Amino acid sequence: MPARRIRFEHEHQVYLQALGQAQRLQLLLPMDGLGRRIKAVDACILEETALTGAKKICLRNEREHTWLGDGFGLMALHRPAFAGSGDNWRSVDLCEADIIAERGYPYKCGDI
Repeated sequence: MPARRIRFEHEHQVYLQALGQAQRLQLLLPMDGLGRRIKAVDACILEETALTGAKKICLRNEREHTWLGDGFGLMALHRPAFAGSGDNWRSVDLCEADIIAERGYPYKCGDI
């Protein structure tokens, strides 16, 4: 088994453990456009202390642990390590992109 597959499977297990501690809920979000249309989405709120490249990928592609079965449409990740860094979202996205590029994830969470 390739090393990156083993790494991904490990991060998937870390993801499943974090998901067990997460707040999961469904939201009705207003949509742009004419009328008063709304969209139901699954949401997930969790803390991430160890950065992994797979967590956001798994959340987006989650089918089994979501009420609607369509992945988490809204994710809130609290990352204490980035507190006070200024441009937190940009820092997180760049760090995450580096992790994914370095580890070369060829898999989605549903592949396991």
